[in-house]
Amino acid sequence: MEPVRCSIKLQVVTATAVFAVSVVAGGLFVLRYPAAVWQDSPVVAASPGSVLPNPPRYEWRANERTVVLAMHVGCPYCEDSIEFYERLSALERSRAITAHVVAVFPESAVDIRRALAGRLSAVQTLQRVDLRRLRVVATPTVMLVNSQGRVLNVWVGQLSPSGEAAVIKAAAAHQPPF
Repeated sequence: MEPVRCSIKLQVVTATAVFAVSVVAGGLFVLRYPAAVWQDSPVVAASPGSVLPNPPRYEWRANERTVVLAMHVGCPYCEDSIEFYERLSALERSRAITAHVVAVFPESAVDIRRALAGRLSAVQTLQRVDLRRLRVVATPTVMLVNSQGRVLNVWVGQLSPSGEAAVIKAAAAHQPPF
């Protein structure tokens, strides 16, 4: 009877250990992916032809075309893309591209300033934007939007050099409205 008791104790200890590891791993997963990523209902990603609502404190009609940089504080791919976004901003200032560049974040201005640490200072930044309303399902996302809020192009994720070139070409080109 003694081997059976040891076997049961071993099973209880093993099950408890597996449960504890699962709870810790699940907790780390939830902490790793911020609440802004979790959604109550599925969001259909923006695609060319989609019409988006104006983000808070910005109107699409203010510019013929807008390059939207949808980012999230703490997103490593967003961090790695900032150098490209600064180049886009410099191209806008030099009038090499005709679209206006706007960065949108779901976080507060304080959190954004702390995360950017002076970078993207020339880019108009919108805070506390519900990225789901703009149909952003992952960050970073770059969208080219016309003055009616219609999406002309979408690029999701950290872009390759050819993807960056495609954004610049699209932002520089004078495209007729949809």
